[in-house]
Amino acid sequence: MIVHHPLVLTLGPLSLSGYGVALALALALALLVVRREFSRCGIAPEALEDIVMVSLVGLVGAKAYDVATGGAMWWARGGFSMVGGLLVVPPTAWWLARKRGLRFEHLADPLTLGIAAAIPVARTGCWAIGDDYGRPLDAAWAVAFPAGAPPSTAANLAQRFNEVVPGLPADTVVAVHPTQLYEAAIGVVVFAWLWQRRNAAPPLTTFFAGVATTAASRFVVEFVRAKSDRLDVGLTVTQLVCAGVLVVCVWMARRWSAGAVRSASPNA
Repeated sequence: MIVHHPLVLTLGPLSLSGYGVALALALALALLVVRREFSRCGIAPEALEDIVMVSLVGLVGAKAYDVATGGAMWWARGGFSMVGGLLVVPPTAWWLARKRGLRFEHLADPLTLGIAAAIPVARTGCWAIGDDYGRPLDAAWAVAFPAGAPPSTAANLAQRFNEVVPGLPADTVVAVHPTQLYEAAIGVVVFAWLWQRRNAAPPLTTFFAGVATTAASRFVVEFVRAKSDRLDVGLTVTQLVCAGVLVVCVWMARRWSAGAVRSASPNA
């Protein structure tokens, strides 16, 4: 079992939480990746202003979804939900592309790569403060969060996430799945895959692949996350949302692919 201690950076009188540092680095990395992709694709750098707006809208959506599924506005565990951002960023990017006179894929594909780069970095922030951990686990890689957000005590697991560990005193710190690290590792693999194939990928392929893999990976990880939105059927509300996003994404990808084939046909 591994015992986790929160990361706090102290710079003179200023103390920075690991979550805040990771979030700032994630946003900076996303902008760098998007800027590079804009340059490669010949898109005017002024479009980066739109990416900043998309990022802000994404954070609002992420916070709103977190609150809607049991989070709180500003307490220690009240963070941002990746799924909330996933729901609001695509329509925002579509609207901004139309406003600037660009095709949707001109923003969507670079933005997808930027978000894919940011996700694993942001997840290290969740790890740094002991947030978004998993369900109880008896394994060598299980992690105890005595100062997590909240601490992974038997009482917190039972009261906040309905994860009852029988036979343990309420203040016992329970070892759980380090789901933050699971998602960070998955995020690195997804980004590497999208980045490696970006040059040969047809327009919007990166966007559809990024949305689909993000929704699918979150659906899988939810099985071992400690969640307050778990339903009687064993699935969480987030899993149902991810399943819906995945179905819509596959449907749209098929329609887009069929339309592209028809456009390329000499008889079209």
